[in-house]
Amino acid sequence: MQVTLAAPRGFRLRAVVQSHGWYDLAPFGWDGTRLTTVATLGGAAADVTVAGGAKLTVSAHGDGAEGAAARGELRAMVTAMLRLDEELAPLYALTDGDARLAYARNSRPTAAPRART
Repeated sequence: MQVTLAAPRGFRLRAVVQSHGWYDLAPFGWDGTRLTTVATLGGAAADVTVAGGAKLTVSAHGDGAEGAAARGELRAMVTAMLRLDEELAPLYALTDGDARLAYARNSRPTAAPRART
């Protein structure tokens, strides 16, 4: 199964993944361009791969990785894990007026990514 997710403007998968050390911990993996992990989809384990930039390609392989419900679970899991729906306007409102923090808008910092629990 494969889905495409729109990433927020300025999103950089590498920057988000490498912003915290969690990608070095199982079940995650990072090869420099693709994030891999294991998730439960449709009640079964599935191998998940995320790659891309402005549009993220997310693929899942496993017994439960089929059908509309699993597709929805996969979208929700990756959106939450990478915080694709995180609203950063309040952060930018605080940083735009401060020369020391002006880099924030261009570097698109994110809150700490969430690992599935």
